[in-house]
Amino acid sequence: SEKSTNKIYVFDGTQSSGTPLHTFETLHQSVVVTIVYNPVYEVAVSVDKAGIIEYWTGPKHEFQYPKNVKFQSKLETDLFDFVKNKTYPTALAFSPDGKKMASISLDRKVRVFHFLTGKLHKVLDESLQRYQDLQHQAHQLPNMEFGRRMATERELEKSESVNFCNVLFDASGHFLCYATMLGVKMVNLVTNRCVAMLAKPENLRPLHLALFQGRTNQSKVATTLEMEGSENPSLMIVKTDPTLFCTAYRKNRFYMFSRRSPDDVKSPDADRDIFNEKPSKEDIISATEGQGMIHYLLQRTR
Repeated sequence: SEKSTNKIYVFDGTQSSGTPLHTFETLHQSVVVTIVYNPVYEVAVSVDKAGIIEYWTGPKHEFQYPKNVKFQSKLETDLFDFVKNKTYPTALAFSPDGKKMASISLDRKVRVFHFLTGKLHKVLDESLQRYQDLQHQAHQLPNMEFGRRMATERELEKSESVNFCNVLFDASGHFLCYATMLGVKMVNLVTNRCVAMLAKPENLRPLHLALFQGRTNQSKVATTLEMEGSENPSLMIVKTDPTLFCTAYRKNRFYMFSRRSPDDVKSPDADRDIFNEKPSKEDIISATEGQGMIHYLLQRTR
């Protein structure tokens, strides 16, 4: 889609001609912000800044409205929920079976829809007001740290970085992952419980997430029971190690969260080959300003 118009262009990725296969010129009336494809049902979903959601198909079905969904009009669904709340999602995600569609929006609510019916399955409230209420009921963080994070959240809302927030399913489709002011939350959609909170003690505000649940190194030979039970460091890297990757607000790097420590595996492949990047001009200025302030205070106290 174009940044400043409501048009959607469909291209053939195998061709280099640059000519679109199809152009949706009137599907949306506002600027399109998100387009996601559901490979299970071969349906694309697009959302514009007005909160309007549209279902459509590709060249296989002649870019028509999909016939495999269970509604003919969006009035039969809950897809107008974004319009009612005057918001729009910054990201959409589909479960591996394609039956659930999750969204995270600017009103800080995570919505889970039944894809085929468009009906709401669950709404998770992650608003700042809710976190303030939780802080009063049971301290989630020390008051000073909570105040600092609230200030960061208000700053984030005013920046373009808020559009980087996303939501994703795990391989089972039962767990939903998304970033909050307290860290990366993992919610079990079956039990409706938060089963993990990653990065809570870290000094960062996670934004965009990606989840890897495969094997980092595939063994060329079949593993035996003896190999599975072995403590050989060379075999440890073959085992499944789910890893969550995330970017963070005002950080020039990405972060990885795993079930193991980097020191758990001793292998040439486990060493880092790229070290920390050079500090930006803003980092240098803020660091020197802080040192100057400390030096000035020391002079005054003498």
